[in-house]
Amino acid sequence: MSTLSRTALTTVLVGAALAVALTGCTSGSPAPAASSTAASTQSKAAACKSLETSVSASTTELASSFGDIATNPDKAITGLQSVADAFDSGLKKVSNAEVKKAGTAADDSIKEMIVQVKAVIGKNSADTTKLKAAVTDVQAQFTAIGKICS
Repeated sequence: MSTLSRTALTTVLVGAALAVALTGCTSGSPAPAASSTAASTQSKAAACKSLETSVSASTTELASSFGDIATNPDKAITGLQSVADAFDSGLKKVSNAEVKKAGTAADDSIKEMIVQVKAVIGKNSADTTKLKAAVTDVQAQFTAIGKICS
């Protein structure tokens, strides 16, 4: 059970990292109103706000999901998937090239982390090396978004 506990803790930290990283997207001046010009002229602030808005509600679900990870791992997976789906939805609204590139890398890393969490949950003797690498990648990708969006 110690592997599961470590996995739960690591995953919760990732959830917190997602929330903190996206909070950085809202720092600075407010996002300008959308214009009717080409989508490629979307400001960084507007692109970051799109990502932050899409994920903010699902991070609450994620936090509550992890309270039951030991007894209901499927609920934790569902919470992670909700964050991934919300982020993916927000990313589709992003046309700013710099934010889109960083967001796509983060989106891919979230999806890989979910694969690795599924591989580890419920296995007391599971090798968590790939999960730890996936978690590290998610943290790095969201740190990059935080830097772009701050």
